Amino acid sequence: MKQDSNYTWLVVVILLGAFLQIILVSADHKNTPHDVAICFAKAYHRLDPGMADYLCEDVKAIDDQDTVDAYINMVTVQTKQRGFGINWAKSRLYGIHTHTVFTGENEAEVEFTAHRRKEINPVFAVIAKLFHIGETHEVDETIRLVKENGKWKVCEGFLPIPTEA
Repeated sequence: MKQDSNYTWLVVVILLGAFLQIILVSADHKNTPHDVAICFAKAYHRLDPGMADYLCEDVKAIDDQDTVDAYINMVTVQTKQRGFGINWAKSRLYGIHTHTVFTGENEAEVEFTAHRRKEINPVFAVIAKLFHIGETHEVDETIRLVKENGKWKVCEGFLPIPTEA
């Protein structure tokens, strides 16, 4: 009887800890400049079209041309010219560090540093990291963000502005 009581308290404590963890994780996902910069950078290096969700309206389309589609198309063409598939151009970021400087109430600059490795497939990135093979490249960018409609959006950094179709 006494032992059943101990297990009951153990289960209650574990469930309470899990509930508290869920609350803390959901509270951590705020719309902050460094969170947006990290999400954008990861999507940018994975060539994920979802990076457009993090761009401010001024940068999403220039001269009626979608900048994200133009960038992904440019990288695809360059990669195919080298004789590789699109997966060769994808990378994964490691060791991400940010430093945010607020330049105004609705403006911020995030100094972004990370290590980047090729991600031909997810297993390659893990194996390359475990066995220290493959090249690691430094990423060092300053990303300018502006608050639009209550959400932080990337306005400068990483994404090249297309000049021709």
